[in-house]
Amino acid sequence: MNKWKGMGTVAALFLIDIKIKEYVEKHVGEDEKDRPVLGGRFYLRKVYNQGIAMNGLEKYPKIIKQISFVLSLSGLVSYLFLLGKRGRYLEKAGMALVAGGAFGNTYERLEKGRVTDYLAIGTKNEKIGRVTFNLADVFIALGTVAGLAGLAGKK
Repeated sequence: MNKWKGMGTVAALFLIDIKIKEYVEKHVGEDEKDRPVLGGRFYLRKVYNQGIAMNGLEKYPKIIKQISFVLSLSGLVSYLFLLGKRGRYLEKAGMALVAGGAFGNTYERLEKGRVTDYLAIGTKNEKIGRVTFNLADVFIALGTVAGLAGLAGKK
């Protein structure tokens, strides 16, 4: 895959995440009751996260913005480095997901000082059901798993 196509993949993932966040911003109220999605497997809600991972470190917004930017940029550079390598498709796919998701959250964090989370897992477990995330988080998690699986498969 050439670098331009690779950057297009990252840009597409970024835009998908941002557009969904814009939709949620306009069409879902903060106090609105959770909306079932996919037959209740997930719920749509709007939660603002000013920190990282369930508002962790929310008292340090400047540091969070800086760390988020550096990690996003590092992920992108790593991805671009991988694009120059033959094969390694699982690692490349993983890093594209990580970079696209990281930039989705970082952009919103830099632009608005917070990240919009909007998905929850439909479960009877109250602790799990309270956790709210966004598509960028899913991209990052899946990308990390794919990248690690690609590395493990190299050996």
